[in-house]
Amino acid sequence: MRAGNLRAELVGADLTRIRWGGLELASAIQVTVRDEHWGTLAPRVLQAKVDERPDGFTVALDVVHGDDAFAWRGAIRADDGTLELEMSGSAERDLLYRRIGICVLHPWEGYAGARFTVTPMTASRAAEAEVKFAQGAKPGKGGQLPGKKVAPRIAAQRGCEPGYELVSPPVNHNLYSIEDVKLMVESWRHLNPDVRAALKFVATHGVEMACMGGVNAGANRLHLSDGCGGTGAAKRVDQKHGGVPVAAVLPAVQDMLVEEGVRERVELSVDGAVVAQAERYMPVLLDALASVTRR
Repeated sequence: MRAGNLRAELVGADLTRIRWGGLELASAIQVTVRDEHWGTLAPRVLQAKVDERPDGFTVALDVVHGDDAFAWRGAIRADDGTLELEMSGSAERDLLYRRIGICVLHPWEGYAGARFTVTPMTASRAAEAEVKFAQGAKPGKGGQLPGKKVAPRIAAQRGCEPGYELVSPPVNHNLYSIEDVKLMVESWRHLNPDVRAALKFVATHGVEMACMGGVNAGANRLHLSDGCGGTGAAKRVDQKHGGVPVAAVLPAVQDMLVEEGVRERVELSVDGAVVAQAERYMPVLLDALASVTRR
């Protein structure tokens, strides 16, 4: 469906892939109804009528959620590049406050998290997905989130109670070889053919071999995490004594990718702390995207 430069698709009761020319403005606009545990009550479309015109379109919807817990009627109108939505509904049983609304799902630039937070929905919508073989200054030990940072919103996203300390899995037991990584990348692209695949490694001596394997697995970006970085959530011994400065291994990674003729197929990115001024310029001179914090 289109209205001038505005284009969109109707999937069930959701308006999806809303684009202005080649720019995606929103991945979806949907009416969402939540239960007392913030679970989503699935919508069921009773009637959908689409009227497409040369200069726009109109969609009329009649939808119920859950076991007829909430029913609504609405309309989506698009004319000459403008988009309007309206709805009215009624609850057939008690629902908690602020559990009904219109959600605008913005396109994600990237998504990274523990395996239990990645779903087919998130994998299919992200522009980039990243496998973390390292967590910065704590290689092989996973990520830590103190309980005081686990607010109700974070707890709902991670499926836990507010205030509980969260620890990401220390190692990914599904990935023991480059073939396993390649299979995961292919699985992403089965859900989302346009997704960019990124692999994150800790800066250690010999990491260039792992990076070369990542290219062969189909990665679009390789990320090296400096051993001097860290957000402060890790234990001090992990922050200070895990990994090496990225400047010590980035030249070897660059040389191997160039020698194997694959440097143009992949992006390099790094992160970490700047201890010496020379470390500020080396990633740039080696054509790596740098994200640094000053020490």
